[in-house]
Parts: sequence; C-alpha cells; structure tokens
Amino acid sequence: MSRQIRLFSYIIFSLLPWAAHADFIFNYNGPDTIFVDNNCYGILAWGHPDNPTVEVTTGIILFFDIDSISGGYQIGDSVLAGESISITYKAIDNQSNEAYFTFVIYFADALNPSFLPNTLPPDLTISCGDSIPEFEVLGTDNCSDTLIALPDPEFEIPNLLCHDTTLQLVWALEDVHGNLSIDTQQIIVHSNASAPTFINPPTDTALECNDSSVFFTWLSSKLSMQLVEEQACNPTIVYADYPTHLPWTDSCGIYEIVFIAENECGYQS
Repeated sequence: MSRQIRLFSYIIFSLLPWAAHADFIFNYNGPDTIFVDNNCYGILAWGHPDNPTVEVTTGIILFFDIDSISGGYQIGDSVLAGESISITYKAIDNQSNEAYFTFVIYFADALNPSFLPNTLPPDLTISCGDSIPEFEVLGTDNCSDTLIALPDPEFEIPNLLCHDTTLQLVWALEDVHGNLSIDTQQIIVHSNASAPTFINPPTDTALECNDSSVFFTWLSSKLSMQLVEEQACNPTIVYADYPTHLPWTDSCGIYEIVFIAENECGYQS
C-alpha cells in the first residue's frame, strides 16, 4: 500500500516581515495489515528507518523519526491479533517548521479453526419421525481455547416425506475473529410411507330409522376416534362414503357406510 500525504505548517516570526512556509510530503509504502501466526501473534515492523519517508518543498529536513507508538509497543514486539497500532512520526525542517504523520497497522487473524476429528458427527440413517442424537463437536484455533461447533439452526426434517431422502446437516466452527470452518453430516431418512392400517375399524351397528341426527351423531363419533395407525411424516385423514338417500327419507333397511383412510402421500385403505 502506498500513501502520499501533504501537511502544511506555518510559523510567523514577529521580528521578520515575512512568514516561513513549509510543504511536507510523506510517503508510506508499508503494510496496513499484518497477519498473525499459529500462536496468534504478529511482529510489529513496517520497514523503519527506510519507511516512511518525507520531503519538504522549501528548506532541509533536519529531524525525522518516530514520535510515538500506541500501546507502549516497540519495533519488533509481538502483537496479539485484533489490535490496531498507531505509529506517529515527527518531522522538523531547518526553519523550525514541524509536521506529524500517523499511520495504523491492524493485526489480523486469517487462519481457520480446525475440527477435532474424534468429535466429528457420524453419518446417520434414521426413520422419519426419529430424533437426531445430540453431538458435542469441538475444534481448536490459534487464537482461541477449545471451540464448540454449532449445527445449522434452520435444519429440519420435512413434515411430509413420501420417499427416502438424504439431507445435509452443516456444522459451523467459528473463531473469535470470524474465521469459519464447516463440516457436513449426511443423514439418510427413511419415509416408511405406506397404506394406512385400521387399528380400530367401525363395526356393524343398528340405528334408529327416520331420525337423521342419530346417524350423524354416530358417524361423527366414529370419525373422531383414532381409527388408523399414525404414520410419522405422512398425516392421514379418514372420511366416510355413504348413500345420498338414507333411511330418514326412505324405508328402513341395511346400508353400507364405507370408511376410507388416505394419507398425504396418496396411499389409501
């Protein structure tokens, strides 16, 4: 990175009829970012004393050196990731004009954390409706203690699953400086979709003729019961098919009421 900065400084001598004017030109070709090592430290260096440089348009530079370094650091010190160090130089010309030049170096961590292999979650095969076991997935990093990986919070098994499917659960391992590593866990889910099974089928019954409320009360009570075995990820509904002309509009007799169970995958019983 190259920067050129001009600073203007004026000084007026009360005993002279003119003002001395100096135009300082600073050039900095050093880093604005230093990347830390595996121990999370970087060395504070920018090419001093050859960098930065200064020129003056009038007069001669008599003094140019470091004025201050923030944090009490010195050249060659180790600096922890995440810190920003300000370095200020001071220049003086032969007419006693002064100027200051400041630049900042940020110490950055760009190393991704690493998963601990013995904690990586295994690929799984489960049935729809089963819970995924909990895993403690851990990692290490140059700038952190042991890290805990987190699963994708938006991952979920579909509520409706008519066929076997393979899902990917992503685990994220992030350090304090935002560096990220991911691991993907494969989960095969069996749908187990099939035709519904009646576990409590309605039985033949006798009802009073010529009163529609008796029939519909009986029908409602049957449909409200758990007539079929529930299937995870494949909701089932039960409905009845019956003649349009029933005993209350015709003579009493024997009528067939058909109960049909159908799930959302299209299977019927």
